[in-house]
Amino acid sequence: MAIMNSFLVVTLLVLLAVGSLNGQRSGGPCVTQRNDRGVCVPILTCGTITQLLNSSPRPLPASVSYLVRRSHCGTFNNVHHVCCEPRTVTGGEAIISPATTAAPPPPTSSTSSSSSNSIIRAGSEKSENEVRAGIAILERTTCGKSDADRVANGEDANLSEYPWMALIVYFDGISRTLDCGGTLIHERYVLTAAHCIRANSKRVVSVRLGEHDIDSTEDCTGAGTKRRCAPPIQEIDVEEAIYHKDYNPSRFSDDIGMLRLVRNVEIASNVKPICLPVTPASRQVNLNRMIISGWGRVESGVKANVLQKASVPIKTIDYCQQVHTVLRLTQKQLCAGGENEIDTCKGDSGGPLFYPAPYKKALRYIQYGIVSAGSVLCGSNYPGIYVRVEAYLPWIASNMISA
Repeated sequence: MAIMNSFLVVTLLVLLAVGSLNGQRSGGPCVTQRNDRGVCVPILTCGTITQLLNSSPRPLPASVSYLVRRSHCGTFNNVHHVCCEPRTVTGGEAIISPATTAAPPPPTSSTSSSSSNSIIRAGSEKSENEVRAGIAILERTTCGKSDADRVANGEDANLSEYPWMALIVYFDGISRTLDCGGTLIHERYVLTAAHCIRANSKRVVSVRLGEHDIDSTEDCTGAGTKRRCAPPIQEIDVEEAIYHKDYNPSRFSDDIGMLRLVRNVEIASNVKPICLPVTPASRQVNLNRMIISGWGRVESGVKANVLQKASVPIKTIDYCQQVHTVLRLTQKQLCAGGENEIDTCKGDSGGPLFYPAPYKKALRYIQYGIVSAGSVLCGSNYPGIYVRVEAYLPWIASNMISA
């Protein structure tokens, strides 16, 4: 869907500043304006409403305003919901939202004729000994290396520049889609957002690694004797999808998850893990800017075929709290972006916020954040919300001790 401008968002807030007309609950059944069976979801996850709003002239006609108001089914945790036909519900963002819907989570295990039998479960932080064991696994992992240019400027990434970038493959019972991002943190594990695991009717089935241009079967640069090609992509089935047990899709809290692959990846120039801030030196840096990268797939229709990169400023949580007044932000989150119309539209939900930093007496790329939530105004100078990876190191370590 097209990205909405600030006028439209203000209009939405005015239109929906009314009491619930259907008196429903988030994710519950309702009746649409066409008298069809619907589900009560955040407004910008409803394709019918967003397409209508994007295609309507300004100011909005009275008939459109009336339809939006009549579709309103409640405001839950400060997010406006509308009654929407299930077939048009997407993972798009709400006024300020993660890339998720209010639909029920998928079952803990399921099968399909086109995918592996991955298991979805809630993960919790375990004993101190298990945390130490997991941290040791991360410390032993060779990570954060890239031979490519390290300048991020909001343009195409270089071939194999960020070899930890991952795309998550989903299956909805009919087709496979690429809708979220993640990062390889170990030969067996991919780090992502919880909302990328608990995604409406789609199920995580595999992870694609080593990708650069989604539309190309071979990723190459140069010509003639200077032509260089990356190794083939690797797509590996997911054995287990783990999300934080306290994840709350309405409050954007604990929005972190991991995917355990059925086998180890093959390390190559285009497939390598990124480091996490597990060493004192990597945690003591005070960065003013970091890098975001991805294919622009935030489940809202915005996408790029070639991996994108951009440098974004780090903001204080207090600043973000003033901007995103409907949220209750904590020190377990990071705030970044909101400058020169570059934000997480350049990246994926579940993708990384990262930067080179000291790591075991060398300079390595360290992941400090996970794309979690942001303004629907992609490129509007509104900062985005990220999971603070450092705050969840014990959780991550606890859930990968069998690596």
